[in-house]
Amino acid sequence: MPARPEDYLISIYEKLRLFEKRIATLETREDFKIYYETAFPASPFNYMFVFRTDLDELFFYDGTQWLSETVYTVRHSQTGIGATTTITVGRLHWSADYALYIERGFLTTKVLTTNDGANNWDVDFKVVSRLFAGGGNVFEEDTSADAPDVYVNHDGNPSDATPANKGGFQIICTKNNSPGNLEIHALMTYRLLGT
Repeated sequence: MPARPEDYLISIYEKLRLFEKRIATLETREDFKIYYETAFPASPFNYMFVFRTDLDELFFYDGTQWLSETVYTVRHSQTGIGATTTITVGRLHWSADYALYIERGFLTTKVLTTNDGANNWDVDFKVVSRLFAGGGNVFEEDTSADAPDVYVNHDGNPSDATPANKGGFQIICTKNNSPGNLEIHALMTYRLLGT
C-alpha cells in the first residue's frame, strides 16, 4: 500500500480507468455482445449470447444448439426406503417453448445393512410427461459394489441428454432380493434447450 492515502486513491482510480478501457474494448467485439431478440438468429456463431425477450431467458449457442445460460437443478433426499418404490420428485419447466438438456445426474446412496452383488438396489432417474407418465431413464445406478452403511457418491452423464418428456422428474428405486433399507440424496442438473 502506498505511503500516502492520496497515492492509494490515485492507484485505485488508475485501476478503474484501465478496467473501464478494457470493458469499452470488449463491448465493441461481436462475440461479447448480448443480442435481444424474439427468435434465434439463422447464422449464429459459437458462444453467441441471445436474450430471448419473449421467453425472458438468456441463451448461448454451443456450436450445435441453443442452451440456457442458467443451469437448473432438481433434487430430492429420502431415508428408510425398504421396498421397490417410485418417487415423484417434482415438476420441471412446463412451457411448450422449452425442451430440456440434461447435463448430469448425481446420487449419494447408503444401504444400511446387507448390500452385495445379489442383494442391492437399482436407482434410476426418469424424466416423464406432465401427467407423470411415459418417459425413459436418463441416469441409472446400482448399489451392488457399495459397502453397507457407507455413503457412496455416484455421478455421470445422462444416457439421453434431450428427452422428449419434460414435465416431471422421478426416481425409481428397485429392490433386488433382500438388501438393507436405502437412503438416497439425488440431484439432476439441466439447461433449457432453445427451439
